Formats: sequence, structure tokens, C-alpha cells
Amino acid sequence: MKFLKMHGAGNDFIVVNNLDKSMMFSQKQIAQLCDRHKGIGADGLILVEPSNEDAAFMDYYNADGTIAQMCGNGMRCLAKYVTDRQIVKKTQFTIASRAGRIGIELLKRTPAESTIRVDMGNVVFSAQKIPVISKKEEVIGAHFDWDGVTYSYGCASMGNPHMVVLTGDFDQTPIEAIGPYYEKHAMFPENCNISFAEVKDTNHIRMDTWERGDGRTLACGTGTCATVAVLHRLGKVDTAVEAQLSGGILSVELDGSHVWMTGPAQTVYEGSVDVEAFQ
Repeated sequence: MKFLKMHGAGNDFIVVNNLDKSMMFSQKQIAQLCDRHKGIGADGLILVEPSNEDAAFMDYYNADGTIAQMCGNGMRCLAKYVTDRQIVKKTQFTIASRAGRIGIELLKRTPAESTIRVDMGNVVFSAQKIPVISKKEEVIGAHFDWDGVTYSYGCASMGNPHMVVLTGDFDQTPIEAIGPYYEKHAMFPENCNISFAEVKDTNHIRMDTWERGDGRTLACGTGTCATVAVLHRLGKVDTAVEAQLSGGILSVELDGSHVWMTGPAQTVYEGSVDVEAFQ
């Protein structure tokens, strides 16, 4: 199997051309391919599949092999993939995903890196639609205590569920403890992505995400969008925010409930692997 290794702000992916629909993987195979010690190593697997009305369909899987509805950083990588290979020759087009049709604008392209603006759609705050179990219609400005520290949080969906935790000191927040605890908490029937953010000013935040099925990643596109949306709802940030993540910078713009994200997509290398070795 031929593949391309790509990343968006450090969030890395195995990208496979499956336009002929010939490739099929089990959950175990995907997890093995994404294993950083025994496989190629990645935060997720993207199968580039055909779409009747769009440039392609993004068939996306987390590093543990579970299906995900959407991945913002992966969407930028897929957009670079189809433009680099001239599968689509326009600078504005759409890509289909399980979360719906995603609008793409190619702002800059070089062989190594592209800058891409993604129409991430509408943020959803309805507890039932996220989903998060709550007696309230929305979970915004709720609190929990951890080792004597009180954290406020809010929940939102960008096509996948997110919990956004507001931290006073990002570097002192026990992300590796809180993240997995709430990822599989009973309040989230489909599990959840957990983001942690410190507000620097109304246009700048420092954040990272503990991703559902992946663990802590260097960047999460949908997590960044959900974080900015929740923080804006809490009155902490403006409608245009630059997010500093461990893997790089993503920019998010809000227009009411609508969200746009701009960031890089980079090609790392091309390779091939014997899929039969992963059973």
C-alpha cells in the first residue's frame, strides 16, 4: 500500500488514495498502522474516497481505529492532497465528510506546505445534540473540582463532541489526568474530546486537546474551533482568535454560530507498506 504522511500543525495522518474503493481495513489494522513504535505512526488515518458532488470524501479514523465524523486538521491535509495531485484544480471547492459538506479555500500552496481556510460549519451548543447528559439545554459555565482547583467548562459540537476546560495556568494543568477521565466520563455517551485553554487576551489563547481515541495531540482543528466558540460564549474572547497549540498556530473566525479555521497543511514523506503484515 502506498501512502502519504502529512500533518496540520503537528496533528499527523496517514493519507491513502482510495478513489477506486479497493482498500478496506479492520479497526485492529488501523490501530497497528497508526502505532508509533510498530507501525507508520499517526494520530489518524485518512482514506481519500470518491464523491459524486465534491472533490472527495474524507473517510477518517482515529489512531485506535474508531470512526470519527470529522477532523479539521485532517481536512486541510486532504485538501492539500487533492490540490497537489490536481484531483481538483480550483482554489475553492468542497469535501464531503460524515459531519457534512465542508467548504475549502486554498490560500497558498507550495510542494511542502499549503495554507488552507476551512468552512467548519455551525457550532452546536445543544446538550442533546453534542451529546452530553445534562438537565440543562446547554452546558456552558459549568464547574468541576480537581485536586483542589476549580475549573469552569463548556460543551459544544463541531460535528463531534467537545468539552472545553478554561484554565488559569495552562502549564500547570494536569491534562494527562483530566483528559482521559472526562473522555470516557458517563456524561458523554459517545465519549468526548477534551480541550484545555488559557486566555492570554481577547484575541489569543494557549490550548491543547486530549482527543477521543487518540490521547493528547499537538493540534486539533475541531477542538480549536469548539474552544474559541465556547470561550466567546463565555465572554472571554472576540470573534477572531489566534490559538497557539503545541504543534503550531491555528486561526479561528466566528460569525454568529458559523466557524472558519485557517492553518497549515504539510507533506512529510511518501512511503509504502505491506498491509498484510498488519493483521
